[in-house]
Amino acid sequence: MTTENGIDWKKIKNLQKIGGDKLLKKLYILFLEKTPQQVDSFFQNYQIQNWRNIENTAHSLKSSTGNLGLTLLYSLSQTLESKAHQGIFSEILPLIQSFQSEFERIQPILQQELQKMPS
Repeated sequence: MTTENGIDWKKIKNLQKIGGDKLLKKLYILFLEKTPQQVDSFFQNYQIQNWRNIENTAHSLKSSTGNLGLTLLYSLSQTLESKAHQGIFSEILPLIQSFQSEFERIQPILQQELQKMPS
């Protein structure tokens, strides 16, 4: 099993080999706790047209989604960062909405994986 449902399982297994369940669990928890706030930040900054903050948030999410092998979220983060940086503002709201939808889809999958891990 490699990439399935927008998750690169091979990357996750490699991360688990390097840092063990403890590291992977910590990364999952941080991601699941911080990402809803970052998505809210996207919408708030879109409302006030703070493109720089959108770019910075997307950059941060690009790192965390890349590390966790979340391929579609990574791609959306990368595109969102690029569009904000380039000033292509008309494409930002649909990207934010797509990111939110994908996060909501993948969130229960990550929560299930988290529950399978030893305490």
